[in-house]
Amino acid sequence: MTGAPTIADIGRLMVLTVRDPAAAVRILRGLNLTMAARWTGYALVVVLSAMLSLIVVLTLPDTGDAQNPYQELGRHPVAVAITQGLVILLVAWLMTFAGRVFKGRGSFADGLLLVTWAEAILLSVQVIAWLAILILPGLGMVLTMALVPLFLWLMANMARELHGFSNLPMVFLGMIATAMVAGMALSVLAAALGIVPPMPIEG
Repeated sequence: MTGAPTIADIGRLMVLTVRDPAAAVRILRGLNLTMAARWTGYALVVVLSAMLSLIVVLTLPDTGDAQNPYQELGRHPVAVAITQGLVILLVAWLMTFAGRVFKGRGSFADGLLLVTWAEAILLSVQVIAWLAILILPGLGMVLTMALVPLFLWLMANMARELHGFSNLPMVFLGMIATAMVAGMALSVLAAALGIVPPMPIEG
């Protein structure tokens, strides 16, 4: 891409990212974006995610489940923005740190760029899924369920290209192991801080 990217350029790059993430990573890194530009993209994705969550809650029918945390969270766009922002930073850091442990050469700056870009693609799919649910609920649900495998596909391929690894299955396994360790560590931390209530004892 030369000059300022158009909407068509961005759309083509999104399609390329899904089809060939490694090629897209090379293009993104070749842009040589400043750190300020990367943080701006990060902030934009966070804000758009929060806006979409509120729009979804306001336009889709209430499930009537008062205990549904996703529906309740969607009513608070600031909380969504904070959560989304922290998740992107955590994933970018884990991608960088775990890769370096296994002799990878990626940087946090590139990790932040790639995770932000992946989140932008997922956000685009979420918008399509939301529109589909309004018209064809079945198709919308299929698109929604496709978000998790799409996220895993993008993260594994982007991490491989970021760090110069060659074995995609091993990168995927490493990614899952890292996520499990991080999840356990966060659970312990949350329990220690009293964020997670103790489990009720039966009997």
